Amino acid sequence: MPISQKEEIQAERMMRDEAFAKRLAAAVIAHPIAPDGHGRVVWLQNEINKRSKEKVSPEAVRKWFKGYMRPKPAKMEIVADILNSDAAWLSLGIAPGLEPRERRARNAMADGAVNLVAGLIQTSGGRPAFPEDDDRRASQDHVDVYAIIKGANFAIHVSYCEGHGHDGCQFVVPNTFTDLTVVGVVKVSPLNFDYYELEGGEIEKYGTRKGGAIEVMIPAKELDSLRIVTFGERNFGRG
Repeated sequence: MPISQKEEIQAERMMRDEAFAKRLAAAVIAHPIAPDGHGRVVWLQNEINKRSKEKVSPEAVRKWFKGYMRPKPAKMEIVADILNSDAAWLSLGIAPGLEPRERRARNAMADGAVNLVAGLIQTSGGRPAFPEDDDRRASQDHVDVYAIIKGANFAIHVSYCEGHGHDGCQFVVPNTFTDLTVVGVVKVSPLNFDYYELEGGEIEKYGTRKGGAIEVMIPAKELDSLRIVTFGERNFGRG
């Protein structure tokens, strides 16, 4: 028995891959010349058709952005190349260059860094709160913890760095950093960590856009000026 149009729409919604749609949108936003809004569909279609013998339609690209369809693997590689992104990240959300065991270890360390920051905020008199599972803002903007410090509200993203050398330290920051307070956590020794506030100027100056994120290599000489002295003040004790 044929299904109704309403049932077809409901089935289509259930199959929607929102995570892929978000990564694709983030990669387009991060691209230096990609247009905003509806223009992104035609722009991406034209760029693909310049590089591929198998042409794509605007409708197919529109469905990619809505998460109802995905590019085929060969096309995914082309899309990633156009967007200066990584195909594994774009397709599956996998960080480039990391084996599964390394990804699990990095995720565990990142979660630990979030807990450290939340604990320090609380012991300094602030009120931290972790986002709920259905918090859309936290999901879209990569908020790790909310906090109230001296009456001021903060949406905080925590980026972890496994120590730093003479060149400095690299942090990975979401493209949504302008709407966040970004805290960098650096492991100094097994039980000692330093904390830095990465502001927009430093992120723009030292950042390189990679897919849905920005890799920010802060030189060692700049780190001291970004150091957080306390989580008990609105400006984190930076003066």
